[in-house]
This record gives sequence, C-alpha cells and structure tokens, in this order.
Amino acid sequence: GLPPMQITLIHEYFHTIQLGYRCSNGDYFWEITSTWIEDVVFPDNDDYLNFMHSPSDFNYYKNPEIDLDETNGYSAAWFGHFLSTHYDDIGGITHVEELESVIMRKIWERMAVSGSSALNIVDYILENEYNSSFIEAWVEFNSRNLFSQIDESFYYYQDQVEIEPIITSETIEIEDSVFSV
Repeated sequence: GLPPMQITLIHEYFHTIQLGYRCSNGDYFWEITSTWIEDVVFPDNDDYLNFMHSPSDFNYYKNPEIDLDETNGYSAAWFGHFLSTHYDDIGGITHVEELESVIMRKIWERMAVSGSSALNIVDYILENEYNSSFIEAWVEFNSRNLFSQIDESFYYYQDQVEIEPIITSETIEIEDSVFSV
C-alpha cells in the first residue's frame, strides 16, 4: 500500500542526503537516522516500531547489553528522537516540535568533515554545543526507556506509549574502547 511505500521512499531518500555528506563512518547511525526521519515525516505510520519487537540479535530493545554500534540501527531509531527532542529545547515530545530540532543536521555536518566514528561525533556535538556528552545522553536515554509504560514523565517522544519497557537483568555493564559505563 501507499504508507509502506512512503516510509520506504523517505528512508531511502534520507540515505541519499547522507551520501551527500560524503562520509563512510557509522553505518548503524545511517539506519538510526533514516528510520528516525521516517517517523518525523510520517508520524501516523509507526512501522518502525516493528523493529523493536523483532527477535533479531541486533535488536537493541531485545538485547540492550549490545553496543549501539553493534545494533542494526533500525531498532535504535528512538535515540534519534531522544537527541532531537531532548537537546534542542523544542518544548515538546511530538514530531511537530521535533521539526524545529537541528541536532541531527549538526551531527551529519560534523560527520562530513571528520573521520571519527559516529559515537565520537555525537559526543563531540553534545560536548561542544549542548554541554553534555554521549555517555550522559546514552544513560538518560536508556533510563527513560526502562520506564516506558510505567511513568509518562520519562517520555521523550510521543510513541513511547506504544512500546514495552526494556527488560534487563539487575546490572548491565556497557563497555567500549572509548566509552565505558
């Protein structure tokens, strides 16, 4: 039908925009942002939520202990929503307010001039433009997801009501060669 074609078109079109930035780092981040833009442009079509229910080993919501860069990107699209609703002081958690956000553009512009990983670039933008860091963002993002459908004050995006909370063991250690929590 038309809705799946629309979201596929915007997803793939956004990949062409990404190619315009001439960067090859962070393949998972390409998918995070292309899946994120699907929902910003077509907010009534929540097809992207299916990736959060998928049993794939690369599904972040089913395997929250994996590193962000080991996900398929699709299942972590909410990280795009978190960044764009949380850091640009847009005053809301809907796609309408999110259209005013510029953080994704800043990240992609930095990716175009830097050979760094997507995580390092997100960290750089958060530190230099938002007085934060990737670690702070990632911890808050995950904390807010742990409380989906439990406490609405933790919502950073309107579709959080549609997805179950992340189920974890009591302790998860997140390690990376650059970041560790």
